[in-house]
Amino acid sequence: MRTMNLAMGADSSRVVRRFPLEPRRPVPQKPTSQQSDNPWGRPPSPVMLSVARQPDTKIVRMDRSDLIDLIRGADLPPVNEETMERLDWLDRADLERLAFLTRRCCRNQINSYYQHLGRPALFIADV
Repeated sequence: MRTMNLAMGADSSRVVRRFPLEPRRPVPQKPTSQQSDNPWGRPPSPVMLSVARQPDTKIVRMDRSDLIDLIRGADLPPVNEETMERLDWLDRADLERLAFLTRRCCRNQINSYYQHLGRPALFIADV
């Protein structure tokens, strides 16, 4: 049985009590499936390809609503709904930065997918 030593009293070097610890519980495992084990399981969506192909000049010329649509349209997995709701309150400079990051994330995912298949990356500048 695992125990924990706990020093008690003013002179903690003298008095030691032993407390039993609960046994370790196994960490629950995520269900395994082809999709969760293989992040390259499906090809990039047309929207992701469209976002990845946006040139710098076009992103710079977009207005706020277009930037928000571009960020929301990419449907990136690590971005939760609360973050998407806050986009309306960001200023244009922050939205532009997020749009460039969104484009880069889409390009990285597309490159990873094609490289996993043994094909050349589509967006060499970001590799």
